[in-house]
Amino acid sequence: MSSIVDPMSELRGHLLQVQDIIARTRNFQVDEASDPKEFSKTIVEDVGALAEAVSELIKRSEV
Repeated sequence: MSSIVDPMSELRGHLLQVQDIIARTRNFQVDEASDPKEFSKTIVEDVGALAEAVSELIKRSEV
């Protein structure tokens, strides 16, 4: 069965991730960085999500 991805749904998903990252950044507490490995992993995942969202927006702006 062929899977068709709804571009607007995909964009909404990216924007929800970005909003989550923004909320966690605004509510960041210093003690959250007490586990350097977990903190680094979270930062890398967040940067990846932001990069995907920006990439998608760039693609759409070129259409």
